[in-house]
Amino acid sequence: MQNKKLIAGFTAIGLALLSIPAFAQSIDESVNQMFSSATGWFVSFIFSPFPGTAFPWIVGWLVVAATI
Repeated sequence: MQNKKLIAGFTAIGLALLSIPAFAQSIDESVNQMFSSATGWFVSFIFSPFPGTAFPWIVGWLVVAATI
């Protein structure tokens, strides 16, 4: 009888621990969704290329920042 309770307890703890990654992923998705709506325009801008080139704005900024 005691052995069955011990197995049931470990099973319950194991199942509870399995749900933690799913909960963390849902938090991650909600944070990404919140920030993408607030910063999406900025990210689109910095990764867009200079007009007429394939050279993104962020690469230019990183080169300038590295030389200062």
